[in-house]
Parts: sequence; C-alpha cells; structure tokens
Amino acid sequence: MKKFADGSKEDINHWFALCRKKQQPFIVIVPQRKYALIQWDYMHFDKSIGANIRHHEREIVDSMGTILKKYRLQNFKFSRNNLGRNLRGVEIEDSVRVAEELYDLFNEYAYRGSPSLTKVD
Repeated sequence: MKKFADGSKEDINHWFALCRKKQQPFIVIVPQRKYALIQWDYMHFDKSIGANIRHHEREIVDSMGTILKKYRLQNFKFSRNNLGRNLRGVEIEDSVRVAEELYDLFNEYAYRGSPSLTKVD
C-alpha cells in the first residue's frame, strides 16, 4: 500500500485529495541533493481524528524520537510545532523507510482508543 507521495506537484495534490477522502496520513518526500525533506500533515483529518492525534501528542513525539534514533538522524530539523510539519536532513536512502514509519505512526495514533473511528490499513 502506498504511504507517501514523491512526484510532481500534480501527483502530490492528487495524493492529498486521496488522503483526505480515505482519512489517512498525508506524507510527502521531497528529494534534494544529499538529503530529503519529509513533509506531513494531519489537518485534513476529520475533527475527531485530529483531536485524537493532538491528544496523543506526547506519545507521538516520543515515537518520532525513536524513529530518528533508529536511523541515526543527527542533522535533522523539525519545523512548525511539536508534531512538526516537516523533517529536514534525512539521508535520501533512508527517506522511504522514515516516511513509511511516520505514516504508520500517525495512522496508529489517529485511531487509537476510539472504537467509533475505523483505522485505514
């Protein structure tokens, strides 16, 4: 199953529309020279799912730290807030695995503890 976009602006816009429709995490990889920029957003989720993500913010941030350590990301930089919106400094060869793990992380916490919400697989 596709977990991120990494193509043209048109492909990314299509991916965003699909993520909104399916209520799944929106992750984009932007390859640069040596490093990639990984962007994500959860504002397209319905309010109840977005609230669930914010409710689990501490656990998500801790899990992100585990991902960063796993890939020995030392030159990374988050932008925006604790949950970030983008991650800079990811080695190109690690970017797909990091993006997939971020997708799984957001997908897990979006639906955690809410029996009325259906997780996207």
